[in-house]
Amino acid sequence: MSTEVQINIPSKELSDDEVHLKTKMIKLDQSNWVQWSCQMENYLTARRYDDLLMPPSETQKQNAKFKQKNSSAFSLLWGCVSTELEGVLLDNRTSFYDTWESLGRICGKNSIVVICETFFELMSLKYEPETSLQAHIHSFKKIFACYNSITVDKDLGMSISPVMAAAMFIRSLNNDRELTGLIQTLYDIRPFTLSAVINRVAIEHSRRQQPNEQTLFTNPSNQNHRQNLKGKGRKMGKKNVKNQSVSQVNHKTDCNKRFENLENMIAKLQALMKIQSAHMVTEPEKALSSDLDVFVIQEDTIFSIDKGNKIYLDSGAGKSVVNRLSLLTNITPVQQKINTYGNSVAITHQGTLSFKTIIIHPVYFAPNGPVSLLSVSQLLNHGIKPVIKDNVFLLKKGNSILASFKREGNLFASKIQPEKNYMTNTEDKDWHTILGHPSDSYLKHLFKEGKIKGDFKPSNDCEICQKAKIQNRPHNRALPSSTTAFHCLHTDTLEIAPVTEQGIKYVLVIVDDYSRYNRVYLMTNKSQAQGNIMAFVNEIHNKGISLERGPANSPQTNGIAERFNQTLLTKICCLLAQSKIPIWLWNEAANHSSLLLNLPPHKAIGMNSPYEVLSLKNMTLEVPIKLERLMPFGLKTTVHVQKTSSKLSLRGETLRALTFEKHSDSMRFYDENLKNVRVTRNFISPSIPVDKTLRQDIVSLPLPVVRDHVSDRSVMPLEDNIECSNRQASGCTSEVLQSNIKKNYARNGNPTDRILLADVVTYSKAINDPVESKHWEEAMSLEFDSLTSHNTGELVPYPKNGKVIGGMWRLTKKRNEYGEVYRYKARWVVLGNHQEHLLHYFDTWASVGRNESFKVMMSLVVNSNYIPYQFDVKTAFLHGEMDTTVYVKQVKGFETAGKENWVWKLNKSLYGTKQAPRMWQLKLCSTLTKCGMTKAKSDDSLYLNHDKSLILHMHVDDGFLIGKKDSTIKTFLSELSKDFSLKSKVKPTQHLGYKLEWYDNGSVGLSQPDLIKKLIHDNNMDESRSVKTPCNGNLMTEIDDNGEVVAVTPYQQAIGSLNYLAQHTRPDIMFTVNQLSRYSTKPTSKHWTAVKHLLRYLKGTMALVLVFSKAKAGNEATLAGWADADYANDKVDRKSISGYVITFLGNPICWWSKKQSVVAQSTTEAEFIAMNVCVKQLRWTSYLLTDIGYDMEKPVLYNDNSGATTISKQASLNANTKHIEVRFQYVRDLVMKKQLTVVQVGSGDMIADVLTKPLGLQKLTEVYQQLHLKEIRGVL
Repeated sequence: MSTEVQINIPSKELSDDEVHLKTKMIKLDQSNWVQWSCQMENYLTARRYDDLLMPPSETQKQNAKFKQKNSSAFSLLWGCVSTELEGVLLDNRTSFYDTWESLGRICGKNSIVVICETFFELMSLKYEPETSLQAHIHSFKKIFACYNSITVDKDLGMSISPVMAAAMFIRSLNNDRELTGLIQTLYDIRPFTLSAVINRVAIEHSRRQQPNEQTLFTNPSNQNHRQNLKGKGRKMGKKNVKNQSVSQVNHKTDCNKRFENLENMIAKLQALMKIQSAHMVTEPEKALSSDLDVFVIQEDTIFSIDKGNKIYLDSGAGKSVVNRLSLLTNITPVQQKINTYGNSVAITHQGTLSFKTIIIHPVYFAPNGPVSLLSVSQLLNHGIKPVIKDNVFLLKKGNSILASFKREGNLFASKIQPEKNYMTNTEDKDWHTILGHPSDSYLKHLFKEGKIKGDFKPSNDCEICQKAKIQNRPHNRALPSSTTAFHCLHTDTLEIAPVTEQGIKYVLVIVDDYSRYNRVYLMTNKSQAQGNIMAFVNEIHNKGISLERGPANSPQTNGIAERFNQTLLTKICCLLAQSKIPIWLWNEAANHSSLLLNLPPHKAIGMNSPYEVLSLKNMTLEVPIKLERLMPFGLKTTVHVQKTSSKLSLRGETLRALTFEKHSDSMRFYDENLKNVRVTRNFISPSIPVDKTLRQDIVSLPLPVVRDHVSDRSVMPLEDNIECSNRQASGCTSEVLQSNIKKNYARNGNPTDRILLADVVTYSKAINDPVESKHWEEAMSLEFDSLTSHNTGELVPYPKNGKVIGGMWRLTKKRNEYGEVYRYKARWVVLGNHQEHLLHYFDTWASVGRNESFKVMMSLVVNSNYIPYQFDVKTAFLHGEMDTTVYVKQVKGFETAGKENWVWKLNKSLYGTKQAPRMWQLKLCSTLTKCGMTKAKSDDSLYLNHDKSLILHMHVDDGFLIGKKDSTIKTFLSELSKDFSLKSKVKPTQHLGYKLEWYDNGSVGLSQPDLIKKLIHDNNMDESRSVKTPCNGNLMTEIDDNGEVVAVTPYQQAIGSLNYLAQHTRPDIMFTVNQLSRYSTKPTSKHWTAVKHLLRYLKGTMALVLVFSKAKAGNEATLAGWADADYANDKVDRKSISGYVITFLGNPICWWSKKQSVVAQSTTEAEFIAMNVCVKQLRWTSYLLTDIGYDMEKPVLYNDNSGATTISKQASLNANTKHIEVRFQYVRDLVMKKQLTVVQVGSGDMIADVLTKPLGLQKLTEVYQQLHLKEIRGVL
């Protein structure tokens, strides 16, 4: 509900009486921008301050009266915005317009809701005959301009053209019958635009109303009416507004008087406002003179300082003082008084203040202190030097900036947050938190037995327990109990999402019926459950065991395991909620929960702990952890650093504790900076008691998602054959939010959600993220430094006639092969779609490396002992020189102080500009030429040195370099690094999306497992069963057009990714993808089913790798083509399918499958056409090999059709072949010139067969060998 403030509007100027009008103004928060802005615009218009809503010119900024008006309006904002938005006012203290725009952006000014509301307001605007037509025109133009401003940069299809706007304006005049004749003539105006229609209406209406043309817009009767009109919404001002000007002379005189009154008002207001110390307030409203032409906000304060979250620099203070004890560590009591805040203040404690990277001691705690103060003299004593720059105080030590203080009025402040700590100065530990939120009965028993010390305090107010433990009422029933340890085991499988970075998604729970001892196993697949159960059985086998069989599909008989699932999940939720551990580490919380559940007493075993019960029987499986060694999950702990950068570096660092390593005295810790888990025994256990306020500072984290089906496994007797049966539980025993339940929509026919695996983050989310914001700020700073170091642009004033292009931050997380984030990457990108051709750019074409060239190089590496290197050029596009003049906005967040309205004139081809790729390629080409490299004739992205001992393949800024001598390669890279910053690696494991695996026998494997995983995950096929073939044998019959139409975008996205995969590393799916791609414009459910079938095939064959190996001597030609065709494949147009494979040194380097463009009249003709298509690619490859200096015999073309082979060798055409088009006679010409050899092979040896038709499993397995596709699990 919006807060209201009351504004007094002096009515001296509006009426003859001296009574103040009182207007209730709602306070702005982030949910009521539309209502607030309308009310504020009405008020500003009534006060004649509406020019402040437009960007001020340089002349206005220097005008004294405009400055006074700006200050007066600024004062209004302080009382009309909520506390959470006051920071915006502090950041934009000089310009009312900038502040207005900033508030609008933060409060959703340009959101779709605001756009729609503005559109509906424009549609509903009606002209009332009793009001001024000029006022109506002004309102319509104002709303239309507002609508255009908030839709200009949005591609929503909601823009309004001038023609449509003109029609909407004419429609708004229909209420006035006197304008009927005029309205009928408006549609004949040419050009029919809004401005033309408004001009005609204004002229015609003025002429009809005032033939004398003495008064331009109103007649006397209408003017008298306006003096008494009542304001309605945005159209009018406040009540009883008098017309102050009838002529321009009177208006000018009136304006001068108003500015004089405004000057007097500001002088009086400044005299009345007193800023006391750090707390600034306004005087009460009654102190203001009634004749002031000013509003008064009836609030206690206009200016206020956040006492708790900020600290202020004080050059006059000898000691630093804080007003929050939580800001200090190493606290000791002190009873004395010090002189600060202008008088004597009592202090109660002293301690150490950790601010940013600064540690200051001593710092005093003053409970009654109004603000926290940081002593400048104390900073100097610590070797820290304060420096002021651009109204910002910087604290520097050497060349490092430790902290910054922004100016707020006459003070300099910086935000400070207390480090969330589990420790305080009390003597009682919060055992409820340490033990993972157990019930009060367990804690009472532990206190009673003296196993833990302190006073018991109930946990009735624990919010975590209330949210994590709420459940349905259980069904009460008696459960059978065992009399011997491990006589009966209860097992169950729990599925939790999200999947961890190690691929863990299942938890196998094993609970001993007798002792309630539990063991959990983390699994990536359900099939691992049986092996884990048997491992546990083997571990306790020597203790004597008799296991009880449980029937499948009967969760009621396995109630202990079902109940334990609920308890385990509850504790996991509690541990994640109380800490800052990310949710994808729930597996660590699961291990710690299992440990904690083995320590406390249990009702079912006589209030003994599972460890105690097993120790009495001498059947413990592991050494129990002592309660004294336990630490809260997520506690910040000091851990020893194994290797330091220097002898003077700190030997310890702060990590977050997770759990104990199994069968070890080491602990597992989470490193928040590197985002990984470390195991060490060298740590310092915190001895300070736990903070009682921990549960009041809980970080809200998403809880793990539990699947709505739980697979259970019951252990059977040892003497029987061990068989574990899967079952589906009737429901998850853990209480989770319905919105968090993950459902498999693909199986029940509902549409699937699209999930983007790429870690792309928006700018607003990045800077507001409490955990990762510092990483993003550092990344953006590095990017800005890179832009400035490359002289990307020069700062110039806003051009008068030049178009300025905007930009945006593109933020991504880079992950390694294990899914761990190793880099936060920020890139400032220009919105190149706003560039105009022939004004901002000319040519844009730039070549990229061909994958055939790359595969030729890979074949050379394994056959000719070339040494492979891979490198990439950092900030490549910033090396290109601009060929036109382009102005862009300054980098967001790094605007130059005092020149915020200036722009960059680009010197270099900044990312996003249309010519950037071409400018970079021109720069690269000239640099490589300087280094002695020349471009190959057959491939613009392939470069060779003078003796062709170096071959370079460039794909934008990624280079793949092979050479015969390592010294030659290093010399070239050294020369290239003089112009560019490079990152190079020998025998790379990743390149251009390929995963490269180098084997001991000299072979190398190419695969794209990440792309396959993304495809499967994007289409919700993670739980699908794999199939053996890419498509069914009757594919063409199944994918006819008869079926329900499905969404186009998901289908096209899947086909596009599958086509990319098929062209690069998976020739076995090329035919299927080619067939399915024909229906991309209007796919049906049958087509989508075929796509899912193909994805299931990829899931089962994810380990297939395209292997490049050494050629077998004399086995086949150096360069060969394999052409095949499937006659009349298409059942509608009866066209055939062509397919071919090109091999070099026995390794496939390119392949293709496509429907022929003509109808072949026979199998021979179809095969002959396929041969001609293959020959074109074969010919280009021979040119490529000639360019790189590879000596070879003439290429060979293999075909399995005797008729086509005969035609290709004939010198003349006969009656059966004379009709074949001339363009398909290319193969005959090459054979006659003895530049090609055609050889017939058997159908079983045709490796291109898989590219023309669906194959069965047996034939497909043979094709794997022919295409060098091998299943190598080690790649994944």
